[in-house]
Parts: sequence; C-alpha cells; structure tokens
Amino acid sequence: RLWIATDKGLSLFVPEKNNFINYQLKDKSDGRNIGMVELQTDLNNNLWLTSQRGLVFFNSLTKSFTLYPAHEKDPHGLTSNNIYNLFIDPSGILWFGSGAVGLQWINKPYSKFIKYKDNPGQPHHFAAGLVTGFAESNDSSIWLATLRGLYHWQPRTDSFTFEKFSKTLGKDFYTTVIIADKLGRIWFGAGDNAIQGKQGLYCYDPKTGQTKYFGNDKKDTTSLSGNYIGSLLQDHLGNIWVGTGEGGMCRYNEKLQNFTRYPFNKNT
Repeated sequence: RLWIATDKGLSLFVPEKNNFINYQLKDKSDGRNIGMVELQTDLNNNLWLTSQRGLVFFNSLTKSFTLYPAHEKDPHGLTSNNIYNLFIDPSGILWFGSGAVGLQWINKPYSKFIKYKDNPGQPHHFAAGLVTGFAESNDSSIWLATLRGLYHWQPRTDSFTFEKFSKTLGKDFYTTVIIADKLGRIWFGAGDNAIQGKQGLYCYDPKTGQTKYFGNDKKDTTSLSGNYIGSLLQDHLGNIWVGTGEGGMCRYNEKLQNFTRYPFNKNT
C-alpha cells in the first residue's frame, strides 16, 4: 500500500483504479482539514502521523482518526504539538521527538505518554535534548542522533549511554541523521558545531570501536560531494546512499572506500 500525507489529510493510492481514496480529519475549532506531515506504519498496519495539531493515529480497519493534542501540564500527556522523527521499535512502541523536551513514547493502550528529559536522578533520564533521528541496530538496541551527540538505548535496562567514540568530536556535536547498516555499523552526519571535529559523514563500528570520517575534498571527485548530510539510506543490495545539502546524492563504494556522485542539476 502507498499512503501519502498531505496538507489536506491522508491519501491511499489504489493502483487498480489509478486513483486515490482520501481520508480527512477536521479541526473542531474551525472545521478545516488538519494537514499531515510525517507518517509511520506500526506492526498492525495502522498509521501514526504528525500534524500541527498534535499526534494522529489512523486505524486502518475502521478508517478512523484519533488526535492526541499537547497537554503540557499533564505529566502523562503530549508535551508539544511539534513532533518529529516517528519511530516504531521492535516491540511495537512508538517513539518520537517532541519539542524542546526531546523524547517521548506512548504506551500500548495509547493512553499515556512517557517523557524522557534532562532530570538527573529521576526515572527516564535523558540528557541529550532534541532528537534528530533513530536507528535500530541488528541487536535490537536503538541509536539516537541528537543535538548533543550520539546516544545508545538499551531496552533491557531502559538506559541511555553517550557514545564517546571519537577524540575529535566533542560532547555537544549536532548529529543530523542516522542509520544502522546490515553489518551493525552506525552511520551519521555531524553538523558544523562539532567541537574540535569536522562536519561531514561518520561511520562508527561498535564492535571494534573504530570511527571513519568522510568529507568533501574539492580536489577529489570521488570524495563526498558535500559536508552537510541531510539523509542516509541503505538499499537492498547493501549500498549506502548519502543525500548532501550542497552536492546532490552520493553512493558509497565499500571496496574503494570512496563515493560515486550524482549531482543535482537545476532545470533551465
């Protein structure tokens, strides 16, 4: 199935008829359609979506919406309508970034939100602030890209570990995106505020503790085409694809440890 989030709601493409079935959620305050931004499918093929009005759940069987607006004063409520980076973990729990608090998840009955914030000594302590991405490793643990570096969550202990994997990167470096490849390596982009570090692409191997850096070299056409990393993907063949902010798209060549560039050309 192909689901599409739009500024008018949710659409399902019907290939047999080459058309769409549209589903809309009305804002009770003004009667307008609530626009959807990001979507994620859960283990039961239901949908979770982000919107400017809060978190949205779509039941694929009943074709009905449930809206969860922010309730900042409720200790078990959604902290902000500013939601991003939806992620379903192996147990089916939905995690997401939420405003300045950084991290939340919702329990299975969908009745209570759990907050992780920078509050030492309290349950669910999480010091990293804003979360920019999630990645599930092949051992079912979760890696988080944040404004304050890379964190590793262990499900068994419900604890977060800050990864001090490189002497060149400080503690508060901004990570833009993250993926875990089929070999268990963690790929992520580091922003330009990396303390004593370099903006670009990093590959960290938790098994060996080694980190590789990839950046743009103006004299080398097989280097990364840009240092700002906006997206990462591993395809079914194992290739790592990198979307950059300045130089289009790149494919990593594992054997040669360099890149093939696919530049972005504007139509004239």
